[in-house]
Amino acid sequence: MGHTSPLESGVDIPTISRWLGHSDGGALAMRVYGHLRQEHSFAMIKRVDFSAEPVTQTAQAGA
Repeated sequence: MGHTSPLESGVDIPTISRWLGHSDGGALAMRVYGHLRQEHSFAMIKRVDFSAEPVTQTAQAGA
């Protein structure tokens, strides 16, 4: 199993770490497999809305 593909598909590091038999909560998997291909990084940045107002705890409490 390739380890970058699950990361790029949205599988979280602790889950991948368990698949690999690690018991460190993902620390080793993050160090070794946490790199991302350039095209994946570009695709992910397009998903972020930098124009949105940050949600504050005050705004959340009044909702």
